Amino acid sequence: MGWKKLYDNLIAFLDVLPDDVDPIRLLQRIQEWLRVSVTHFGSDIRAVYGLDELVSMDISRYPTSESEFSAPEELRQLRRGPSRSKDGLAMRIRDLFWNGTTVCSRVMCPQCGAVESKILEDRISREIILACDNCGYAEKADGEPLPEDRPRRADPIDKERFATIAAEPTRLTRPYRNP
Repeated sequence: MGWKKLYDNLIAFLDVLPDDVDPIRLLQRIQEWLRVSVTHFGSDIRAVYGLDELVSMDISRYPTSESEFSAPEELRQLRRGPSRSKDGLAMRIRDLFWNGTTVCSRVMCPQCGAVESKILEDRISREIILACDNCGYAEKADGEPLPEDRPRRADPIDKERFATIAAEPTRLTRPYRNP
């Protein structure tokens, strides 16, 4: 199936959603579509963009209400126009899930200074790290830079871990609502 048909199918699948959709519902609906459509992306694209992981991700585990993700705006952007390839559509879907499940710290990236770093969990050590979506810089929660040669595989933190972090006044958090 070509990218345009995949995109048209996604939009048709999302048409049942109201314009003021909440973040979890939008991501769940995209995930439902992805479950039946993922094979149309091919194994290379699926691997590059982690689509198989997104299919099985439990979205309710993440503090989506604390993310900067605007589901109504993202839905408008999706409806506004297609990506130009399967790669572009896969990247867009991956980015929607990333933005909807990650939370910004109050720490500006010390390398580029363009955005607040995201609060993440290292896949191997499970320690909290901060990472910049703009330049890729990553550091430990205490501000110590991660070694350049260290593989950078991190996941969004879950609601429980975020609640622990948000409850303690540290350099990572600003006043958050209760997750």
